Amino acid sequence: MVASIANGGWRVKPHLLTAQTNTTATQPEPRGMATETLAAIREGLIAVARDAG
Repeated sequence: MVASIANGGWRVKPHLLTAQTNTTATQPEPRGMATETLAAIREGLIAVARDAG
């Protein structure tokens, strides 16, 4: 889930050799999160990392 947040709301399935397979199964999929939601979660994750020390 954190990877989806880092990728702007897109789920990227793990795979090898995308250039050779290039199928629909290897394409990023939208997770359906609103832009505002992603921004709030990112801000929170950054704040936690900065304030952890």
